[in-house]
Amino acid sequence: MGFQEAVTKLNEMKKIGLIQDYAIGGGYAVNLYDVPQATYDLDVYVISSPENDLGKLYDHFRKDGLMYY
Repeated sequence: MGFQEAVTKLNEMKKIGLIQDYAIGGGYAVNLYDVPQATYDLDVYVISSPENDLGKLYDHFRKDGLMYY
């Protein structure tokens, strides 16, 4: 999954109310605000909706094939 696909997925999760909001950090953020460097990961920080718990997030990722045991 590329960066654009990940952002699209995060926006979908926000739209359906699974998360309230998110922020992108780590290497991608550094590339925007500092000296560009190679990075192959994406650090995402989410604010979960009050009615959701981590179990619902895990179930969502498993259903989409984005989480493995």
